[in-house]
Amino acid sequence: MPVDSQEALNRSVIYELVSSAFLYPAPGTLEVLIDKASQVQLAASEMGSPELAEAVSELAASLAEIDEAVLVHEYVTVFGHSMSSECSLYEEEYADSEIFQKSGSLADLKGFYAAFGVKPGPELKDRLDHIGVELEFMHLLTFKESYAQFHGHGPDKVAVCREAQVNFLTNHLAPLVKALVKRLSTRTGGRGFYSSLGQVLELQIDREMDLLKVELPAPSPKRPTGPREMDEECGAPSLQG
Repeated sequence: MPVDSQEALNRSVIYELVSSAFLYPAPGTLEVLIDKASQVQLAASEMGSPELAEAVSELAASLAEIDEAVLVHEYVTVFGHSMSSECSLYEEEYADSEIFQKSGSLADLKGFYAAFGVKPGPELKDRLDHIGVELEFMHLLTFKESYAQFHGHGPDKVAVCREAQVNFLTNHLAPLVKALVKRLSTRTGGRGFYSSLGQVLELQIDREMDLLKVELPAPSPKRPTGPREMDEECGAPSLQG
């Protein structure tokens, strides 16, 4: 596999793990997370990121110490049952934060998802601005980049994927992560699985911002619009979900 394609795939694997980990733990989630954590340890090592690899190792160790009942208990304790909890997982709940630019983020998100063929199905129990959903979208974008590179679809299709990643990080995911991890650190007291998850997420997003040269926008009354119209995205199959 070409080097650039492998790097994008490694990034995609990391997004897949953190996306799954921020969703409510359904039966079987713990086993899935343990399996994905081992894959991410390898991916982080291949990316030359020892700090991230160490954080993932700590995450895997915390998973090994709990069962599914404990995982569910920790999730509810940290994030609560409502969208507007003290440590909310929803972007709109941080709209008044100084690092967010208030406007119709749900409509903007819908535009991003639609541009890449993502149509949330009836099985989706969370809003489009849930961090797990946003992370899954970045998993899709990085996978599409890897797919386009591996199959030689040309620089234009790769550039479309990168442009979407930059815009999505800048206007949605990075501000959400920065706001969330602050509350997550306080809420967990630096202990437990979700504390470790927050560290992995923050390191991953910091690395992504460096890689893609993303800077958080200055506060403004208006958020930039969504992605430009795209006909063929990156050439990878569309994701329905």
